[in-house]
This record gives sequence, C-alpha cells and structure tokens, in this order.
Amino acid sequence: MISLNEFFFNDSSRKLLLKWIKEDYKKTPLCIYGKDGIGKTSLANTLLQNYKIINIDVDFIKLDKDFNEYIDMSLGKKNICMMFANKKEKEFKSILFDDIHIIQNLDKSLFKNIISFTKNLINTKNTKNTKNTKNTKNLNNIKYQNNPIIFILPDNCIIKKTYKEIVLNSLLIELKYTDIQFNKIINKLLNEEKIFISLNHIHNLIKKSGRNLCNIISNIKLLNKNEMNNELTIDIIYENDFKGEMNDITFKILNNKLDINTILSYIYNDYNIISLNLLDNIHKFFLLKNGEFLNDYLKIYESICLGDKMNSDMIVEHNYELMDYILIQHVVYPVYKIKEKYFKEIKEIQYNKYISKTIYYISNLNTCIKNNLNVNDIYYELFLYDNKLNKEKNIDKKVLEKYIKIYNWIYGKSIKKSDLLK
Repeated sequence: MISLNEFFFNDSSRKLLLKWIKEDYKKTPLCIYGKDGIGKTSLANTLLQNYKIINIDVDFIKLDKDFNEYIDMSLGKKNICMMFANKKEKEFKSILFDDIHIIQNLDKSLFKNIISFTKNLINTKNTKNTKNTKNTKNLNNIKYQNNPIIFILPDNCIIKKTYKEIVLNSLLIELKYTDIQFNKIINKLLNEEKIFISLNHIHNLIKKSGRNLCNIISNIKLLNKNEMNNELTIDIIYENDFKGEMNDITFKILNNKLDINTILSYIYNDYNIISLNLLDNIHKFFLLKNGEFLNDYLKIYESICLGDKMNSDMIVEHNYELMDYILIQHVVYPVYKIKEKYFKEIKEIQYNKYISKTIYYISNLNTCIKNNLNVNDIYYELFLYDNKLNKEKNIDKKVLEKYIKIYNWIYGKSIKKSDLLK
C-alpha cells in the first residue's frame, strides 16, 4: 500500500489529513480534487486502508441497484469478518464516491440520490452533539457517524454549482505535483520497471502524457515493451486530457495511438457527438474508387446504428452493462476502420450540424405548439411569400420569421425576412 508521504504533501496538509482520518471524519466528509490521472483515487484508498471501502463509481450504474437501500445495507450491517475482528481494529466501513462527474452525465437519478445523501450526511455529522438522542430520527442519523466518507472530483468541477453541496460541506484537499515531484515519481516508476532513459526523455514523457499518471504508467509499459523488442524508437501516447471542443477530442482520438481503455475512459460523456463528427467527415478518409468508400462507410454506419440500438435498450431496460459495447460501436470500431485505410495526420474536421439543426427544429416546434399552429401551414405560407403568390395569409409574421432558416434548409430556398414585408 502506498504511504501518505509518497503524495508530497507539505507538513500542514499531511497533518490535516492524518487528523481527519483519525477523528475529524466524524464531523465532515473529505473531498479530494485535482487533474485527471493525478492519483486522487490512490490517495483515498491510502487514507481508508484500515476500513472496508464501499465504492460508488461509474460501475455502480451497471448494478442497477437502489442506491439508498444499498448504502443502508452496506453501512448498516457488519460482515462475518468484522464480527470476529480484534476489538482494537477498525470495525466500521467507509464509502468512496468516485467518477461523480460521469455519474452526473449518465444517471441523473443516481446523482440526485448522492447529493441527497450528502445533505443528510451533513445533518448526521451535526447530530453527534445533539443531546436529544431519544429521538428516533437522531438515532438513525447517529448510527453512520463513524463511517469516513470521501468524494473525488476533477478540479474543474469545484467551481460548478452542480457540486456545491459536496464542495461547501466537505474538507477540501487538492492533489497536485510540481515538476520536481513529477520527476521523482517518474524515476521511481522507471526504476521499478528497470528502464533507464535520459532526462530529456523523462521531460518528454511528462509533457506528452499531459501530466497524467495513468498515461505515464501506460507509456512506461510501452517503453518496456519496446525495450524488450529491442526497438530504439520511443513511442509515446500524446497528451489526452480531452478538454475543449468536441473537435479537439475527435482530433486526438484519430491522430494519436491510444489503447481501447484510454479511448473508452474519455468518451463516456460525448460518444454520440463524436460518432456524428466521424460520420460527417468520413468522406475525407477514403478513396472514392472501386466501391471501397461505400463498403467502408456502410460498415461504420452499421456499427453506429448498432450502438444506437444498444443505447436505446440500455435506457429502456436499465441495462448499463451495455455501456462499453455502445462506446465500442459508436467510436472505437469507426476509428479503427478509419485508421486502417487512412494514415495521414488529420488536420481539419468539420463539426457536424445535425445536433444544432435538431435543437433549432425542436425550438421552432415549441413555438408552433404554443401558437396552436400546424408546421405544414407555416411552410405553406412561407411558400406563398417565397413565390410571391397573392393568396390569403393568416399567420403572424414574427412566427414565420422563426421558421425561415429551417424552411430554407429543408427546401433548398433562400427566402429572407425582408421578403415577408413585400
């Protein structure tokens, strides 16, 4: 087990953490935040090493269990091992909330339950000093006061309103490293694998891995593999923190050598949009001859359609074990087929317009419903204006103006607002 000293905390932060795990966890939960792949989960496991850890993360979604019942059963009952444990040992369990930002995107209901649990948790901690313990509600709250609770969040979630209940009611600890500390970590990992590379290569490893320890470990394994195969080239996974626009994510997936697990871990939230990006740009990746383009396009399109079908099944049947298969069908397989035929660096990707058009259409449909209108009647009157036909027109021009863009897009026209005034 990693010791707390290996996380390079200063004395005050280290004492604060030791005090929290010794006694302060009864007063407040802990929230560890920092960059992706910095070691937040490892730190949590180190702090909770003397406790039975109940993990609530993205894998919990796949279990399709009632959150409150699961927590109550897990925290409320002692297992057989605890019954026969030495009294000096820790008898209580802990709970570790990880991947909360992913849960918030994939399962809104579970996320709401977590936030509700957090609110009740604060009340629970506060009831410790309540004298009226005869009250049944207080007794139910007090029974969980000996369970350490840790939340793990990416650093960009700390300022978001969505997570304020967690942030405002927890002891916040940021995990980060200086360049010197990163060098020490890298050297330790390299020494464990008995790999010796120059200082320049170490700096390059940190830079290309995006200061992400998960990526660094993957790269070290790759270096070890290259060394075993007597390869002189050092093939490094490029920085893939996948922040920014969807095009940036699509670029990184297409242009960099990433393993399946790395791709899967970063497309949970946006796989639908990325697959649409790929479809919109697929004609750029294949030669339009001998039917190759059509065959490859159909295979990719079929894969994404299968992913859509699985996605519908997952939602209807609450079968979240399908998620990895959905991601493979939506993104991993299409990317594989593209890289199989296209070897050049992809420098330009056109962002798909389907989603923006759909949102625009839904907004206009709501306008239609509010005004008790039929969308076909609106298109008919726009047609009359477009062709300058002198027939009766009854629809408010302000409503018609909202449909001009969608009318022009559907029918290939170029009517303007000024045409409605004529």
